[in-house]
Amino acid sequence: MHDLNIIPLCLQIHYLTYPPPSLPTFLTLTSLPYLPFPIHPPFFLMKTPRKRITLKTPKRSTKTPIKVFKPQPSDITSLLKDLESHENKLLEKYKKENLYLRSLLNKGEGNENTLSLSLLGLDIKEINNEFIIKYKVEKKYLSFSLKPKDEFYIYKLKEHSEFELPNFLSEEISFEKQQVNKFFYKVMEIMIGN
Repeated sequence: MHDLNIIPLCLQIHYLTYPPPSLPTFLTLTSLPYLPFPIHPPFFLMKTPRKRITLKTPKRSTKTPIKVFKPQPSDITSLLKDLESHENKLLEKYKKENLYLRSLLNKGEGNENTLSLSLLGLDIKEINNEFIIKYKVEKKYLSFSLKPKDEFYIYKLKEHSEFELPNFLSEEISFEKQQVNKFFYKVMEIMIGN
């Protein structure tokens, strides 16, 4: 069909050195089955890729500024006065408590047992050879008597606040004198427990 001679030599050289991005208008693919140059675009005519501009949000600083409270001299003096007054109130309370505890030591026979028993919540009095015990823990209250008889104590309930007592504390019972520690342990366990 067409000869290569149709395209002038200068155009052929020109197309070899600078191939066109598209076919010339006088040539079409149907008119020429064979082209003297490749059709794909050359690399040197392509645009060089430019670095993309990316907008980045600025990094937030991880450190948060610490606000330092600088009290003014008037604030410091008022704080010191408040602390001193609070300290004086506490000292007065401690002195009163100390006087009260010393008065408990000096009450009655003057022994140290009354102080330790009152700290436990127990109030024990001996009247006519019978021990009357009052025991109070928070809202619970229990009053009973222990009467010594030979080698035994006889327990008798006087009164109690509204809480459920076990059967052995609601009846009259007797136990050996050596078992009094276990008895008081059980009573305390019942009074303190839920």
